[in-house]
Amino acid sequence: MHPVTPHSANFQHLFEAQSRELCILQHERRALLEEKKGLTDAYAVLRQRYDERSTKLNAARHERQVALEQREEIDNAYAALKQQYDEQTKKLDAVRHERLAVLEQRQKIEENYAALWQKYEAQTNEYNSLNNKYHSTKATLEQRTSELQGVQRFLTTADTFSGSEVVNMLRKLNEEIQQCTTFMAEWVTRTLETLGTRFMQLLGTKKHKENPILMEMAFRAYLIYELYWVASPWSIGEEEQSHNVYIDAIHQRIQEAEGQAVSGNWRALTRTYTLPACISDPEVAHTFDTTIVSGFSDILVAAGCTAYKSDIASAIWSKFGEKVHHFVSLAGQVNKMIGVGVISEDFEVLVIWPDTLFNERTMEDAYDNGDRNRETQDREETVLCATELGLMQRIRVGAGTGQKGKPSELIVIKPKVALMSVIDIIE
Repeated sequence: MHPVTPHSANFQHLFEAQSRELCILQHERRALLEEKKGLTDAYAVLRQRYDERSTKLNAARHERQVALEQREEIDNAYAALKQQYDEQTKKLDAVRHERLAVLEQRQKIEENYAALWQKYEAQTNEYNSLNNKYHSTKATLEQRTSELQGVQRFLTTADTFSGSEVVNMLRKLNEEIQQCTTFMAEWVTRTLETLGTRFMQLLGTKKHKENPILMEMAFRAYLIYELYWVASPWSIGEEEQSHNVYIDAIHQRIQEAEGQAVSGNWRALTRTYTLPACISDPEVAHTFDTTIVSGFSDILVAAGCTAYKSDIASAIWSKFGEKVHHFVSLAGQVNKMIGVGVISEDFEVLVIWPDTLFNERTMEDAYDNGDRNRETQDREETVLCATELGLMQRIRVGAGTGQKGKPSELIVIKPKVALMSVIDIIE
């Protein structure tokens, strides 16, 4: 062992002091490291919150900008509307001013007229006075007699044709169309846009010699659509645009405001004196005939017939011209019956257009074998084409002048259709 000297004791003392200080510093260092870690974690949390707040703040600023822009648009629209309102107010004030001026002028004229009339009466002798009264009374009597005759005509509900006759006529037309188109489909082996895109595709791809049912459907559908315009009361030509919507709208308003006697007679008189051509003019009937024959020719061309269209049309004229004219005549009779011949009620011919959703309450499936309701009751079906015309009856019992309301509607003959599902049967 080395002897302990004063110098070694001092060195030992210093070494122990430094060791204690080193321990203290290491402890403080660990504490600082832990504090630094805590501060780092706290900084990360604060940074995350700052980023989230920044995102929300930017979204709020964007929403505020959008709201400000919308408010500016609303303010501009309001200013424009306010300007229009002010302009309309000025115009209204001007009209009111003009009306007051006219009323004042009218009052002055009436006063002048009254003064002149008094002078005239004062200068007229008794004979002329009596003579004037006589002629006035006679004219009044003639006017009242004429008015009474007109009122009596509007109050009658006597029908030239009964409702059952209208129903029978339309059924006869449907039956004869079916018979004729069946025969035409067997005799031959233009489709129009009204027949639908699917029809055009089928006509060009099927072998009609083996199964003519598609040809029959095409002929019948085209004929049904053309005869619909002939039979409709307010039609004035052979095309859809010929339907007089304006007169039809007037008739509906009269139906809602007046009794059946008034609305029925108005309709009959209007039909008689304004739209006679579509039911009696031979030229109009001939136009329908040629249109139908031309459409049949187009159907044959679409079905693959390679002959010239003019030759096809000539053959159809020769074979079915009289029958086509007969159909047009029957539809014209229906037009006249429901337009002029029936007063006590109103009838409307119905037809269903292609691509319409099938509704068993308002139409009937011509090819329903009895299983359609069970197999397709949860599936919407689309109409391929019409096969028969339908008829709707409108009547309002007990309605008088001044009483408003829509007449009741009853479908007495449901229009028949072929559905898209019939394609599966054909195929």
